[in-house]
Amino acid sequence: MAYLQSIGPEYRGSANNTLPLAQRDAVFHPLQWVHARWNGDTMTGRICCAIVGGAGDEFYEVELPEVIGKGGTHVRVMRAANELEPAPGAAAC
Repeated sequence: MAYLQSIGPEYRGSANNTLPLAQRDAVFHPLQWVHARWNGDTMTGRICCAIVGGAGDEFYEVELPEVIGKGGTHVRVMRAANELEPAPGAAAC
């Protein structure tokens, strides 16, 4: 998969972020729309890139257009495959 980066082995997916329809070994692609949890809510976001952890685990950087951070930028979160669900038919922002 394109857009591979590296993060340290200290990152682990959170049990609080796991979604009921998520699949542990799912593969997501850049620009694909997904559902992800953020601050206890399920949000719709877009995959920015795949990131390979120090232990070889794959994580995904997800941009959440509904959440605006400092400077007016969209918030991005790091999630494991079991913390994401595909969002079929999600509208582009």
